[in-house]
Amino acid sequence: MSAIKRRRGLYSKQQLIDAVRAVKEGEMTSVKAADEYKVPAGTIRFHVNNDSLRIGGGRSFYLSSKQEDYLVELIKSFETIGVPLTKIALRMIVGQYIKLVTNDSRYKKNQPSIHWLKKFLVRRKKEIKMVKEKQIEKSRRDGFTEDVRSGWFSNLKEVLDKNDLLYKPLQIWNMDESGFSDETQNNGGTGKAFTTVVVCGNAAGICLPPYTIYAAKNVNKLWCEKGPDRSQYKCSNKGWINEELFVDWFQNLFLVETANIARPLLLLMDNLSSHVSIKAIELAQQHQVVLMCLPPNTTHALQPLDVTTFG
Repeated sequence: MSAIKRRRGLYSKQQLIDAVRAVKEGEMTSVKAADEYKVPAGTIRFHVNNDSLRIGGGRSFYLSSKQEDYLVELIKSFETIGVPLTKIALRMIVGQYIKLVTNDSRYKKNQPSIHWLKKFLVRRKKEIKMVKEKQIEKSRRDGFTEDVRSGWFSNLKEVLDKNDLLYKPLQIWNMDESGFSDETQNNGGTGKAFTTVVVCGNAAGICLPPYTIYAAKNVNKLWCEKGPDRSQYKCSNKGWINEELFVDWFQNLFLVETANIARPLLLLMDNLSSHVSIKAIELAQQHQVVLMCLPPNTTHALQPLDVTTFG
């Protein structure tokens, strides 16, 4: 019996996924894939010829060559706007993408396995440059240094020059949020309730209507009275901004309020996970908005709204 003919179950689901993908993409024959991934060639051919077949007992995913190419471009977009490409960040990005391409809410918290990630990075090693976690930890320990400061302003100047924005203050925007608590919870109980207000202004001195997030399940109409014109009011479990609310703010407030301003726009913001998602990046690209994140742990010195408004 051939060494590659193995009893069912002596290979992982991910090995089978990788083997099937390699054959479908023409990277190798089923025999070579069997030897490479230690999966029977017949099993690989069976799955290759049955596109709708689910691999294994659980839910898995498969990306076509075009989907993976687009994923790589998205990953590079995250790096461009200032998100360090750590393994944690990369798994988060891939997880978001899987959810989008499958259009299945059950993938909400799905992330690729370490095995899949390693194979992916080997395939795309010339295009994706990872940042080691210890480098991030060192940056956090060092805090706001002269290298960080000069590096940030050098990058900012490059972005402004590239997009011809250096002398166009109307097109340079800064977004930030400020949180505060009161002594009465919105549900009528006692204790402190947290509220977040998202503020955005540009270098010309124009401020957009505020976007207020209450800690509640539903927004009470009374909370929306006597606010500035065109203000928007939302809620989340803890009154904090999250990925979904950031996209809502960006799409339904920022893009609407800036619709008549010449493109491109530059939007500076904190380097928070709630601010950066595939959907936000795609929206920004579609509407010619350049996103740029501040370096981690530097908002006290580099965030314009923190320094001049909230400070």
